[in-house]
Amino acid sequence: MKKRIYLHLFLVGLVCILVTALVCAFASWQTTKRQTLYDLQQAAQLMAVDMDHHADSYRLLRRSAHSAPDLRFTWIDRDGTVLYDSYEPAENLPNHKDRPEVAAAIGEGQGSDARSSKTLQEVTLYAAQKLDNGTILRVARTQTELFRPLEQLLPWWIISLLFLIAICQFTVRRLTQGLLDPLEQATRYLSQIGQGDTTEEEKQLFHTSYPELLPFLATIDRQGRQLSKSLHELEQERNTMKRITDNLKEGVILLDDQMRIQWINAWGLQLLQQEESLSPFRQKLLGRFLMPLLPKGARLSTDRTRENKAITWNMKLRRRQYQLTLRPLEPPQERATRMLIIIDITEAREREQLRRDFTANVTHELKTPLTSISGFAELMEAGMYQKKEDIAHFGQLIRQEAKRLLEMINSIIFLAKIEEVPSGSLQEAVPLGGLIRSVIEFMEPYCKDKKVTIHCQLIEDKVRGSSSMLREMAMNLIDNGVKYNRSGGHVYVTMQRDMAQHQVVLTVRDTGIGIPEDVQERVFERFYRVDESRSKKSGGSGLGLSIVKHIVEQHRGTIEMISRVNEGTTFVIRLPEA
Repeated sequence: MKKRIYLHLFLVGLVCILVTALVCAFASWQTTKRQTLYDLQQAAQLMAVDMDHHADSYRLLRRSAHSAPDLRFTWIDRDGTVLYDSYEPAENLPNHKDRPEVAAAIGEGQGSDARSSKTLQEVTLYAAQKLDNGTILRVARTQTELFRPLEQLLPWWIISLLFLIAICQFTVRRLTQGLLDPLEQATRYLSQIGQGDTTEEEKQLFHTSYPELLPFLATIDRQGRQLSKSLHELEQERNTMKRITDNLKEGVILLDDQMRIQWINAWGLQLLQQEESLSPFRQKLLGRFLMPLLPKGARLSTDRTRENKAITWNMKLRRRQYQLTLRPLEPPQERATRMLIIIDITEAREREQLRRDFTANVTHELKTPLTSISGFAELMEAGMYQKKEDIAHFGQLIRQEAKRLLEMINSIIFLAKIEEVPSGSLQEAVPLGGLIRSVIEFMEPYCKDKKVTIHCQLIEDKVRGSSSMLREMAMNLIDNGVKYNRSGGHVYVTMQRDMAQHQVVLTVRDTGIGIPEDVQERVFERFYRVDESRSKKSGGSGLGLSIVKHIVEQHRGTIEMISRVNEGTTFVIRLPEA
């Protein structure tokens, strides 16, 4: 803008200088022309008087032509015949009666004219005067054209022109700067008023320098502050909504009528992305069609996507289950007319499957001892025994099955209680070494019966948790090591401290039958038993290791199992220090 204004003003000034120079030159030439005609008329009048009083007119004319060589004298008779000419022989000249200046002199006593010569680029000025005897005296002078007089003055004229151009350039620059200074200062002022960077001194200086802009600036200032406040509020709302949507555990995608992505939150972005970073991938997704980004089995047909009602379907992606719900937006938001909500239902499905499995396992496990108890009771009720000793035997079997049933119910109740205890409440400092010693002492008679030896290497470090739960954990681990061991076998219980991780490491290793590799992933499932017949014979319910795993997880620890068939099993448990 500044260059354009400067260029336009400079061109206008330059044209004005050139036009003024030409007008002045033309006016000077016209003035010189009029002055020359006047001088010629005076000279003709004087010569006419001299010729009227001089006896020899020819001699007077020759003497005058000799003394004034720049003048041309012509003496013309009444009929237009040239009697004398100082430049050409009279007999060679045509009749001059029709010349304007001669005709005017014959009729009025004097006349004048100016005629140009295109070939010589000259102008000849004529002044004619009528003598007393009726003849005509004509005096002429040749004058150059308009640009001829300027040739001599050309150097000075160029110098003057350059000087005027320099003045014009300086003036135009100052004028341009003076025109734009208020706008530039107003721009700086307005760019700062909305941000609170304008000082009172700057405001006062601007108001003093340009009072004409005060109404305009006051309006812009007020609107700028309102706009800044509105933008700040919108930015806060946008950031709040972004934080809310990005922290949702559901994917939210806004789509247009063609199922092109208009907006997507962070969770939906992580769901659809492959390995790209979030920010560039978000920009790549906007405007793309959604369906090609979904697995083939989860893509809807065009007819389904055009339905103006909520649609729900499922998809499987990266070993997880998702529920997708597509519903229309009421009212539509700009180009976004539909909203797709993606919910991860993997855990819900897994919990549902666990509930079904748990119900089936509980039903099956409770049915077996109840069936035995019911059968023995019917035998006793029907009197189907031969000796009184049979009654005692049936009673013993009923008591064993009832005890097994009671232990199973207690284990289920205990497992449910473990899941309900918040992990933040387990803050007791438990001496794990002393707790394990008490468990081993309690199990000593059982170990002697099984002919299994327990070896201990314990430390006195404490762990954070619940003493009752940790006792149950140790009881189950050591009981399994003894129960599924060979006669004459060994169980090794050791404790170590991990200084780097601030953990206590408990290791329980036995020399028993071991667990096949293909079923090791299932040993922590509820009611799962590796050997059904042996587990039932030993009274196992399949809940011991499940209880151990839940206790370890509640204490924010980890459990690892290593087992080889006919070599034994090792459990490594890491618990946080107190």
